This record gives sequence, structure tokens and C-alpha cells, in this order.
Amino acid sequence: MSSMQLRQRKGGEQNTKNYNTLSVATEEDTNPSSRTNNASSSASSPLIAKESKTGTCTPMQSWLDSIFLRICSLLPISGPELTNEELCVLSPFGEHASRSFDHDTPEHALALKELWAVWNPSNPDIDEVVREEWTNYGFQNSDPASDFRAAGILGLHNLLFFANTFPDQFHAFSKERPTGYPFAIAGLNVTMTLLAMLHITDQKTCFSTTQDDKGYIAKKARKMLVGLLLQGVGGHDQVTDVRTMERNFHYVYCSGFALLDKNWTAMKAGPMQFNEVLKVTRKNLEEVITRCKTIDQLTTMVGLQ
Repeated sequence: MSSMQLRQRKGGEQNTKNYNTLSVATEEDTNPSSRTNNASSSASSPLIAKESKTGTCTPMQSWLDSIFLRICSLLPISGPELTNEELCVLSPFGEHASRSFDHDTPEHALALKELWAVWNPSNPDIDEVVREEWTNYGFQNSDPASDFRAAGILGLHNLLFFANTFPDQFHAFSKERPTGYPFAIAGLNVTMTLLAMLHITDQKTCFSTTQDDKGYIAKKARKMLVGLLLQGVGGHDQVTDVRTMERNFHYVYCSGFALLDKNWTAMKAGPMQFNEVLKVTRKNLEEVITRCKTIDQLTTMVGLQ
């Protein structure tokens, strides 16, 4: 992977696939409507303009920051770029994050069984992982591997980290809802959204995640996101640094999932509005990340702490 580019390498490389797009709703459902605009407005800043427990961000400051970002996005101002040093340090994580899921890899199979055990503590041991019950948790069919084709093993690790670190929120989000909340698919799309923000993958979620990547807010969010991932990195071997970056990525993922869940509820969405929820969530996530210098600030701002 080039030090100047973190996009996933194409063609013929080991552990790399031509991933397909995860999708719940059709492309036509992404077209704006009056209902979408109203829902998007009501589900935006109120979810993130809350006072931090650490006192780092008041509602007024959040509002002013949001106005500043919007002004910058309308002006011909180029956002901050990553330095060569940042790209070089982040590059090994890009390789790590691009690994595909493989049933035949013992580590991957074990992780999938661990996820099953999270939802089924009374029946944690299973020999056959292809089971119809996976659809109860938001997967599209009986074999979760088909849904991991885009997010890869990182998507599975994200779900497991969320379950182990924030168990109350995980089970609250994943409980069955009358509106047909696609929990697992939602989580995998959060993974893909973050990877797209980092330019680690060319793949898209249910909507075009790269359409605004050259704007000021997107560039500022990418710069700040890399800063969050690099917390605690340096002075160690490459394996340790990659593990640190992955752990930081997990926390950002959980924060993004919390925003998505709030938006789903605020917009009173169903499966056909899933794309709309993802669009609003990406916007929210970019704005939140631009105002957070630490992982603790981020998780607090979205209500995980």
C-alpha cells in the first residue's frame, strides 16, 4: 500500500475481494423527499449538541461549531490533509482492516461463535454456524459470512467489541423491534462508513459514502478521525501499534452505532428508510468527530459514557 494512499488495493492480492455493497433498501429510496428532509433536520444536531460530562462542549459551543463547519463547507476552502507521516503510520492498519472474513480460518470461525454466544448464553456451543436464527439479529440470511463480505473480519470484531464493552447498549440496540431494525447490517454499515471516511476502502455502504469526501467537513473529519486512531500509537512495534489503532477504531465504531440508533428512533424509520438514516448518521458522525480530540470526549458526547 502506498504511503500516500490508503485505498484498498485491487486485483489479485491475497486476502482481498471485490466486495459487494451491503444493502437493505433500494437505490431509489435514497432520493430526497419532504419527509426525508424534515426527518433529517429533526434528527441532526439535537443528538450531538449535548453538554459533555467533562465540560468540554456546551450546547452553545456545539451550535457555534456546527455553524462554523457549515460556513466552511460553503466556501472554497480546502480542508486539512493528512501528513505523509500520518499516512505511513496508518498504512499497516489499512492492511489489517482490509482482511476478508473466512469460515475456514479458525480465528474467524471462533469469533463468529463468540457472537452467537452473546445472543444465546443458554445455548452458547454450536457446531454448525449456518443457522436460520441469525436473521433474528439483523443478518440477511442463515450464513452471516455473506454479510461480512464487505466489512470483512473487522466488522465482526466491531460487533464483538461493542457487545463486550457496552453490553447494555448492545442488547438494547439489538432487541427485536416492530419496525424491523436490521441490527447486524446497521453495524456492518457503520464499519464500512468509517473505512470509507479513512479512504481505506473504495466500497460504499447503502449510500454513496465518498460523494462529499473532498469537502471541508469531510476532510476535517478524516484528519480528526486519524488523530483519534493514533492515540497511544508510537514507541512500540508495528503489531502493538496496529492493535492500538484497532481498539481506538472500535470505540469510534461504537459511537457511530450509538448515533445511528438514535437517528433510527428519532426518524421513526423502517427498513425502507435505512439509507436515509445512514446519510444523517454520517453527517452527525463527521460533525461530532471534528469536535473531539480524545476517545473519551467522543464516547461521552454520544452518550456511551
